[in-house]
Amino acid sequence: MSRMTSIIRKTNVQCEGHAHISRSISCSHPPALDPIRALVAVTASSSVFTITDKTPESTPCSEASSHDVQYEFVTESNCAFKNKTTVTTTHCLCAIVRAVATTNPELCLYTMRSSTIERWVDDMLTAGLVDAAYATTDGTGKEKEQKEAVEQFASNVEEQLDKSKYLVGRTVTAADVVVSVVLAEAARRTGVVLGERTTALVDFILNNPTVRGALLDGASALD
Repeated sequence: MSRMTSIIRKTNVQCEGHAHISRSISCSHPPALDPIRALVAVTASSSVFTITDKTPESTPCSEASSHDVQYEFVTESNCAFKNKTTVTTTHCLCAIVRAVATTNPELCLYTMRSSTIERWVDDMLTAGLVDAAYATTDGTGKEKEQKEAVEQFASNVEEQLDKSKYLVGRTVTAADVVVSVVLAEAARRTGVVLGERTTALVDFILNNPTVRGALLDGASALD
């Protein structure tokens, strides 16, 4: 899965005077919504975002295959003083993480070091961890390549945790939540053994009651 930043905007005529806004997140591979579900849960923003297993309507990259995980974040807003609805669509996971994590800033999951948080998410995407965790590899011949990528990323995480308790300093941020959920599944599927500090972080995040509940809800939605 490559870095995806494509944004599509369009407007339609709508009844004047009705203020409305909705935000929905979907994915080509519904299990890959788990890190988003976890982040929505820990930011107490379930009333703000609708997570749906509906397949994204548009594809951000013409080279993307059915094996690639594709996210879609659609915001539909209608101002009470205008007669049009604006629909914004993005396929960028960093943008989704930013939108969710900043919904309730009082929870401090998106700190002043926001660029570092996004770098971890972006590096995770660039390394192909989301695909390694959730995409189908049957017949693609990517198994060895994906395992090596997961090992390298896990090594980078372990190195960072040698310096600080969490990925971005002294407190849990959105990076810890998203990376832990994805890395845990990628390591499980590829057979990669995580380092001691990385295992401790992943266990801490995944055993949090709020995160655990969100992941169980995701599993139930797939049944």
